[in-house]
Amino acid sequence: MKNRPGSALCLLTAGLCLVAAAARGQNGNAAGPLFRNRAVVQSAPVPSRVSQNHVKVAEQSLLIRDPRVLDSTDFQSCEVDVAPCSEAHGKWSFASVFQRGMTVARKGTVTPAEVQAATDGWRQDLEKPYDPKNPLLSQANSSLIQAVKADFEAGWKNDKGEYPALRIPVRLLAIVNRIDTAVPDPAGCAHRGEPGKDMSGAEIRLEFAGVRANLTATFDYLRFIVEFVLPCESSSDPNEFPRLARDWHSLSALDIAAPAYGERLSQVLDYWLGTAVKARIRIAGASAGADWAVREYIFQPDGKLLPESLERDLPGELATCWDRGSALGKFAAGHDMRILASRYEFHESALNASEQLIEPTEDHVLGLDFKVLPGNKLEEVRHALSINTCRGCHTSETGTNGLHLGQRTKGKRSKISGFLSGASDHGTCLLDYGDGNTQSYCTPRIVASVGCPDLNKTTYRYNDLLRRDLYLDAVLNPPDGASPGSAAWYAAIARYATLQLH
Repeated sequence: MKNRPGSALCLLTAGLCLVAAAARGQNGNAAGPLFRNRAVVQSAPVPSRVSQNHVKVAEQSLLIRDPRVLDSTDFQSCEVDVAPCSEAHGKWSFASVFQRGMTVARKGTVTPAEVQAATDGWRQDLEKPYDPKNPLLSQANSSLIQAVKADFEAGWKNDKGEYPALRIPVRLLAIVNRIDTAVPDPAGCAHRGEPGKDMSGAEIRLEFAGVRANLTATFDYLRFIVEFVLPCESSSDPNEFPRLARDWHSLSALDIAAPAYGERLSQVLDYWLGTAVKARIRIAGASAGADWAVREYIFQPDGKLLPESLERDLPGELATCWDRGSALGKFAAGHDMRILASRYEFHESALNASEQLIEPTEDHVLGLDFKVLPGNKLEEVRHALSINTCRGCHTSETGTNGLHLGQRTKGKRSKISGFLSGASDHGTCLLDYGDGNTQSYCTPRIVASVGCPDLNKTTYRYNDLLRRDLYLDAVLNPPDGASPGSAAWYAAIARYATLQLH
């Protein structure tokens, strides 16, 4: 759920003040490394209970990519490279997950006919053109999503010319636990009618990729990320937020090849998706080159999916040097503390984008002119703004060259980026690692500034799955004397939280 500045003044609450303090490194480093906007800013030894089990937690509780799970019957969708393509599908197929998204929005039962109608309407909406307010996209003749849609539909359409919801040609790439997006927000929870709750914004995501009948053609060309936002949870009630952490962490104690793992995973998904308060789909379509266009749709109570502005994404070239008179310059100067705590959104029309273009080969980062903010705060705010955009997180800011999660063939797992795994090859953070989860840090090379010659070329180090693991551990094993919901507990969580907006 979105936290409006007028409704949830989180900067005035004790919880978020502690979050901001921890993000500035004021709580020492005894608990382990300290992260800010996903980059480690203060190194420390990782607790042994985390270091000894990190690979299993990363692979089995945080970002599940194992084909023994994803290719199992429960997670099977109808794929065009399976001949003949039947309409059989598993409990966690794309069609089933789509129906769950509709159920979340309606808060009631959804029929197969309604799922089909919603799928048809959503498919047709993809034919709409690019965002005319985005000057970067307006340079193209048509949306990249429009360009790949016809190819996707060719593998979807049956011999009657229909597009059955049950046979949408996709493959599951990963099941993603994003408990780390939850932050202390008791005021916001109370404003949204959830008094007594304090942890807001946890998510569960399932990422699918379009599969082509002709795999000799460009393979990785269309993505669907279905995101379920959980309600506010109480950190002091063992059956709420602590249970969320325990349920996901329990998966790492099982044998992923055994049936018990799949059964337990299905139970966890069943329970927590059943509590979701919001569901959406982010779509990315690739051109014949390397560029990707991104859109976002939100499930509505009437069964439709409506496009909505991408959260905190910016139109235009990253090369733009936003000065103090520009829309972003003014926003940055007036909302610096909210930006540093990642608790902001763009209301100005000039800073909204309903479709965005990611250009992985861009060799520069978002720039703010040195006159916008004083001293070191300028770079901190610039980095926070950049990495919270699709374009910043998937280009030079993180050194990933486009994707954090790769396509896969059946029986194989997707590769992940160095940004996620911490793995590095000659200073790069590219998508190049299958079982590469480490406890080191990937360091993108320092990028050249375009348009902002005074930009501070700070070196950033990333290992996002380690950060998420440390967050999970902080929930399960709070520091001595830090009871859940206390100021000390909030500070411990803040060291590792993503601090995203919902």
